[in-house]
Amino acid sequence: MNQNWVIRMEPAAETLLLASVTGYAIYLLDRVGNVASWNGGAEGLLGWKAEEIIGRHFSEFFLSEDVALGLPKQELERLIQHGQFEEERRRCRKEGSAFWADVTAYPVRDAAGTLLGFGEIVRDITDFKKLERTNTILTTDLQLALDAAQFFPWKWDLDTDIVACSPACLALFGIPPLTPVRSIHFLHSLDPQDRERVDEAARRALEFRTLFRVKMRAAWPEGSNHWVGSIGRAHYDSQGFASFMTGIAFALEPETGLPLG
Repeated sequence: MNQNWVIRMEPAAETLLLASVTGYAIYLLDRVGNVASWNGGAEGLLGWKAEEIIGRHFSEFFLSEDVALGLPKQELERLIQHGQFEEERRRCRKEGSAFWADVTAYPVRDAAGTLLGFGEIVRDITDFKKLERTNTILTTDLQLALDAAQFFPWKWDLDTDIVACSPACLALFGIPPLTPVRSIHFLHSLDPQDRERVDEAARRALEFRTLFRVKMRAAWPEGSNHWVGSIGRAHYDSQGFASFMTGIAFALEPETGLPLG
């Protein structure tokens, strides 16, 4: 977003505003990057008292390796050229510990457009990043478990009718890998006697918000039939419309109807 902020606030009001916000580090820099103002949230997050940090360069908040790469200077140049931006980056506290920060930075200009300095709003998102990493690990573990059990996930976008799934999932239906598929392709890959029943099961699951659960015969191109099971559920938006359906597909033993995995 190319946006320059214009400050029209009285100095006393600005000081009160900065001091009253404690959940975020909010500070102003002069045109070369020296700290010009400091709020209580900045002291709590970064560890510097106002009298310690005002007048010092904001590169104090960067990791040493980022300073060596010239990132503080690059950030100011980016603000001058492109205006406000927001990014997630590792920042540094006074005692040297690093943390993940959500940083919103913006140039500060007067009403005539003259550059006065820069502002930054910094929020600690370390816990969020840890949760994000945990979720990534759990997702990976779940995928490994599904693969080991030979359960293959799929997602059906109801707006575009595009079905996203892995090559292994496509192989269950005799569909070549990397083939862009819609629901009609899956229906046509089935034994003709099963197509109407499977289509009706999907329609009823969407209409009544129930679980989609079917057993069907995939008719492979060379003429053989293979039993496949699938379970899925639709997801609805805030207005109650189904936006997509997710589920798993798996091979079945012809005699028992149980998953092969």
